[in-house]
Amino acid sequence: MRELRTCPVTGRTVLINEGWWAAPTPPPPPPDLCPLCHFSHPPIATAEGLRVLPHPNPALGIEGNPRPIQEAGQVRMEAVGAHELIFGDHAGINHGAALRLGRQRIQDLRRDKRLRGFRLACRLIPGHHPVWQLWAFPFELRPSAPASWRDHQLEAGKNVLHRGEGTLAMPAWAPRVPFELWLLRDQGRAGFEAEDPSNIAELLTKILPALQQRVGAVPIDLVVEEGEPWRLELLPALKGDSLLEAATGIPVHGTSPEAALQFLRQS
Repeated sequence: MRELRTCPVTGRTVLINEGWWAAPTPPPPPPDLCPLCHFSHPPIATAEGLRVLPHPNPALGIEGNPRPIQEAGQVRMEAVGAHELIFGDHAGINHGAALRLGRQRIQDLRRDKRLRGFRLACRLIPGHHPVWQLWAFPFELRPSAPASWRDHQLEAGKNVLHRGEGTLAMPAWAPRVPFELWLLRDQGRAGFEAEDPSNIAELLTKILPALQQRVGAVPIDLVVEEGEPWRLELLPALKGDSLLEAATGIPVHGTSPEAALQFLRQS
């Protein structure tokens, strides 16, 4: 089967060709000396056994002028913002606590009127110290609103992998990578800062081991996507090597969400 899918939520178009196999991305070996275990910088905040520390080599800097600069009809601006790490012990992390602490940090950073857009994500790599990262930007990140798509899927009674306590897990309609899953509320339109993320985190603890078992020992990205409602995206490191994607910007792989759903239900 060959199919072009456009996501009604993100507007992203994906090409799915079942004959194009996606290879797993092997995880890098753990370092001999974990830098997070020896990070001695004073914490910005602490809660539930977790610490918030500034990134040692931040993508954005807190100093500077965020106003756009016009140059020969083009626009650039200083990367004013924040880049923070949220982590606990090397052996693991309480994702619910990390999401709650991340939400608290976003609310604190909003007091700086220059900071307007936020993103919270975690790359889980087998054998490595799990850490969430928080970025704050000087412009709004356009939120997406999947509520109508979610409600349509629920009415149709399909494409739901798991139902939790007021939550659900479903495959993305146009997945960027094979087995991309979205975890979100089963009703309502609350944003990330407006509600307790504990139920989503509880669903994550049920979904993540099964997903990791099915895709193998590959990194999995967890991304908080703001919207109405907000969602937690799970993105395994399964990717095809496609010149077509480099030429068009369209993600290409060989696993439809329906096939991924059937495969995950067998676990």
